[in-house]
Amino acid sequence: MGMCIKSSSEAQPNSVDSEVAAQDKAKDEMNESGWKYRAKRFVVCYRRIDPMQVFVIVLLALWVGISNAQQLRPQDIYKSAVTSVATLQVKTKDGRQYTGSAFMAIKEGLAVTAWHVVKDASMVVAKFSNGEEFEVSGLVDKDEKRDVAIIRVKAFGRPALPLNTDDPEIGSKVYAIGAPKGLGFTLSDGLASQIQTVDGVKQIQFSCPASSGNSGGPLVNSRGEVIGIVSWQIREGQNLNFAVPVMFAKGLDLSLPTQPWEAVKSVALVSMGQTPDDEFDKKLAECMLMVTDLETACSMTYEQIAEDGGFREGVPPDLYALKETLVERSKELAGLTSGDSQREKFKEVLQRQMAKKIEAADLVADAIHAAQVRRGWDAHVSGLYSRSLAGNRMGDDGPTFKEAWEKVSSSQTFIAAFPEEEKYRWGLLPDSAGFTLGVDTFVGNSLKLVVVPKGSVAYEMGFRAGDMIVAVNGKRVVTLQEMKVMMARSGGNGIRVHVKRYDASESRWADEYLDVDVPEGLATNQ
Repeated sequence: MGMCIKSSSEAQPNSVDSEVAAQDKAKDEMNESGWKYRAKRFVVCYRRIDPMQVFVIVLLALWVGISNAQQLRPQDIYKSAVTSVATLQVKTKDGRQYTGSAFMAIKEGLAVTAWHVVKDASMVVAKFSNGEEFEVSGLVDKDEKRDVAIIRVKAFGRPALPLNTDDPEIGSKVYAIGAPKGLGFTLSDGLASQIQTVDGVKQIQFSCPASSGNSGGPLVNSRGEVIGIVSWQIREGQNLNFAVPVMFAKGLDLSLPTQPWEAVKSVALVSMGQTPDDEFDKKLAECMLMVTDLETACSMTYEQIAEDGGFREGVPPDLYALKETLVERSKELAGLTSGDSQREKFKEVLQRQMAKKIEAADLVADAIHAAQVRRGWDAHVSGLYSRSLAGNRMGDDGPTFKEAWEKVSSSQTFIAAFPEEEKYRWGLLPDSAGFTLGVDTFVGNSLKLVVVPKGSVAYEMGFRAGDMIVAVNGKRVVTLQEMKVMMARSGGNGIRVHVKRYDASESRWADEYLDVDVPEGLATNQ
């Protein structure tokens, strides 16, 4: 008999099937209730949110997205800005040449730069990154205190860079574009370090590497906007650079007529990496005069210790004081830089002379101390003394010094820094007397004869070291040059010179009257 098979609908479930079905039903009920619970929670939470909060959150998200989108890559900043940045080739009224930077801004045909870059210009050419060169016809307006200038460039179609007058956030990224050391269109990056106030002027301190040649170039933020004009730096530090906020450029008067360079006048400002000529020349003169005084002090010390047992008197206080002063002047000079090659050469020669004089002073002081310790003058002391003598001789460093001297000695500022007597000594004024007495004096007090070497013209006339000249033929004199001229004009006749001379035996100053016979070779009958 065959097996009867029933359909599944007719089949009765066994115990196992019943248990599985119950579990599935329970799961379905849980899933349904869970979904309803979550949906209910969402509706409740949604009802609790203030619509204004939602609006603010959306705006904030949009702002963050837009702000991030505005942060440009350095490559993009450079590409968008460099076509509007120019390297300025400047020729000054005294023939110097150097480079600076500028950027097109505010209005067609106008560029912004640092005032110190163009203040002495006789001709300026703007060179752009594609090699094109355009004449800079002159100055529109300037702010000397803030070191900002607007110049007119005969170039059109160059886009004006966007400006941002807000202070940069401290620590934000910034970029400098310029011509450091003449290397045009160079990009460097750094941070906005601080907002400073220097001499009453707001400044942006930044850490981008910068050098002379960057001056006048743009300082740009991460959105490609100009925030400052590169101006100056502290040379003794690391990347202590400063830019003038661009708002000062926007404050200049664009309606003024363009002044040609020959009509532009200025006052000196310290530039990035360079010192104004007037300040540089004045410092050169001051250092030369200090070298002269220390040389005189050394010579005075040599005369003192040349006498038997003279070393027992010790080192003259003037020697110490003048040496320390010259050390300080040497440091000051080392911190100055000129854009003129001849001035720099003269500075180098002068620094070598200063170093020699300082060493000479140290050696003669060492010789005196050694002689006191050894209770006499021996070979060691003589060696120190001889080395000091050799170092105290003023050299001229050959043709290099002469070329540089011709340049520097033509500066009116340099000449004006010399007292009248020193002008004759250094040939800055013609010596109408036509002869030298062969004496050494300190700067500013030529009537006190510090050193009168034996065999010199002055010694043969009867003058001695330490004499203070008061009058000639009853007439008071102000400078040694005045007495020399009176001698030269005496017609070979004798003159009477009133001097104050220290009497060591009585420890007092005494009046002495010297009847001086003027040698025929000195009398010119002028």
